[in-house]
Amino acid sequence: MEYSIIPFSQVRKSSESLRLDAEYFQVEKLLEKIRRLKTVKLSRGSIWITQGPNPKFSTEGIPCLTGRNIADGTLNFNDSDMVNQKEFEKLSRFKLRKNDLIITLKGAGSTGKIAIYYSDQKAIFSRNLGLIRLNDMLSPFAAFVYLTSSVGQSIIDRGVTGGTGQLTLSTSYLKDLAIPKFNDSFCRILSELMILHFNGLGVSQTLYQQAEQILLAELGLVNWKPKHRLSFIKNFSNTQTSERIDAEYFQPKYEEIKNLFEKNTKVEILENITKLIGHPSNPPYGAEDLNNKTFVVTQKHLGNYFPSDNFWEDPEALYTTDIFIKNNKQYILQSNDIILYSVGAYIGKANIYNSNIKATIGSFLTLIRPDQEKINPYYLLVFLNSEVGKQMTRRCSRGMAQQYVYPYDIRKFIIPIISKLRQDEIEKTMLESLNAKALSKHLLDIAKRGVEMAIEKDEAIAEKWIRAEIKKLGVEITV
Repeated sequence: MEYSIIPFSQVRKSSESLRLDAEYFQVEKLLEKIRRLKTVKLSRGSIWITQGPNPKFSTEGIPCLTGRNIADGTLNFNDSDMVNQKEFEKLSRFKLRKNDLIITLKGAGSTGKIAIYYSDQKAIFSRNLGLIRLNDMLSPFAAFVYLTSSVGQSIIDRGVTGGTGQLTLSTSYLKDLAIPKFNDSFCRILSELMILHFNGLGVSQTLYQQAEQILLAELGLVNWKPKHRLSFIKNFSNTQTSERIDAEYFQPKYEEIKNLFEKNTKVEILENITKLIGHPSNPPYGAEDLNNKTFVVTQKHLGNYFPSDNFWEDPEALYTTDIFIKNNKQYILQSNDIILYSVGAYIGKANIYNSNIKATIGSFLTLIRPDQEKINPYYLLVFLNSEVGKQMTRRCSRGMAQQYVYPYDIRKFIIPIISKLRQDEIEKTMLESLNAKALSKHLLDIAKRGVEMAIEKDEAIAEKWIRAEIKKLGVEITV
């Protein structure tokens, strides 16, 4: 058993709210190292630090970012909430600017996630996010790398308060953070790495869009937009055949999609081109001393198209029991399995499993195992995430307050089967996208490790190490 003795005078000095929990003082050694550096209090190095508003959302319009738009230190606009122009103008002071830092302030397991707004797109942010807009005293790239490093995240975690129901991070705690003010040479190399990082993410996103365009072109849907009709007529016999009586299921746009599929290519029912569609019962959690752990992939581990990098290293990662795996062997994830959100805000969103880590799926996810002799998994991934794929999910969803798509209905999804040549072209483009993203992440990891080394040793040693690492990658920098 380890313990430390903290004088009450230090308790009073370290926490304005008089924090008495042990976790708050576990990062004191890190803070001692940071205090030896030249630092700037975040409030002094910022123009504005604030929490987002409570906007009124619309079905379309201008993106309003929330915590679910931040993952792995990056920001995405996929499945964003929206506000109309009037609401945007009303909340215009919360308009995001390029190089703003945004951080999640609420939510168990997600508090303290940070991204830099490296975009010119018009957007605002909601109440579960905080904004940090820096002034000239601090480099936004250097501050971002520091705050996303293991050192920065440990110090941010120190300020998280609340019980298991709702964890929060206050802007007053953020304002009091001491941010290292690295020398100009080290800041320049961090900035160069971050520009290369964001350029790589841009290349990755462009390649994904190219893959989607190949799909839509083959289906004749490049310029297609769904049209929602307020009234239409269906026969009672249709409800008996489909076993559905909800109006959404019979929207004419779904028949339009099916007709376009059949006009341009052959179609198959998803069940006929897969080996498995389903999910196990909710996995029980195993003991910490298990040697051959089987991790549980949950909704929070899923990214845009691939699960989060190193999800098994998440401090809150869970794993299940050997007995559960013995009874559910078919649900051990295999390479190129598709994981589908079955419920919630991202319903119908698909990821492809590309890891060698032994894992299964948790609650509210469905496993789709493609028969690779009949369909390319990457093609299926792009189709399910496309607008027409999302329309299929909406049609088959059930429930009122909480929409859910069941394996029984997923098996009936209508899938267009384009030529193998085009399917393989989509896979090739997706793998290029994945490689661009992987290089981008590697550059960010090098930058974060460099910052940690600068804190542990000094900036000159860290800069030398960074240059050696990027040389191994064949990446050139101009500073």
